[in-house]
Amino acid sequence: MKNRLLAALPDSARSALIGRAQRIALAQKAVLVERGALMSELYFPLSGLLSMVVRVTESAAVEVAAVGNEGFVGAPAFLGAERSATEVVVQIPGEALQVPVDAVSAQAGRLLERYIAALMTQMSQSTACNYLHSVGQRLCRWLLATHDRVEGDELELTQEFLAQMLAVRRPTVTESAGVLQEAGIIEYHRGRIRILDRARLEQGACECYGIVRAELDRVFAG
Repeated sequence: MKNRLLAALPDSARSALIGRAQRIALAQKAVLVERGALMSELYFPLSGLLSMVVRVTESAAVEVAAVGNEGFVGAPAFLGAERSATEVVVQIPGEALQVPVDAVSAQAGRLLERYIAALMTQMSQSTACNYLHSVGQRLCRWLLATHDRVEGDELELTQEFLAQMLAVRRPTVTESAGVLQEAGIIEYHRGRIRILDRARLEQGACECYGIVRAELDRVFAG
């Protein structure tokens, strides 16, 4: 699978980035970027999924945004802030291209800026969603967003990790996932979730999914 953001760049801008890129493996649960760490490189996922999380304690964290093959991680470095405001964790294993920030041309920078605007929408919408919507709605939204970013209908996800990302207790996720499974919308077994009925999953999600998806579509439409 290729990175959509890189694919949308003009040939010359894309070649300049890829020419200085290093392909790296993304191991599940690995911390790619520590919060507060100095950043001089950008990460463009080719497959898998990265979670930008704010960690309150060693065992308590909440996801503020997810990045897959539609985008990149490293906005602070790109914008000149240098230090990461979030921790970046590999949620679903895959691969990424690691690129020095100084390899980004002005032409590529304009597209990256549009993506960052969409990422900010995702972060603000995620914050509001955690306060306003039920765990069931948030779980549907989260599964849809993850499904958009991976190949196939099967997701490698444990309920423990889902609970962390949704900022709820594991039994709460177990109950909500059980409701979806009994309805024939998903199938869950040993750390793997299979999407069986995408249309009904969309019906169960809150409006936040559509808002964030529309912002992302505008990045590539432009």
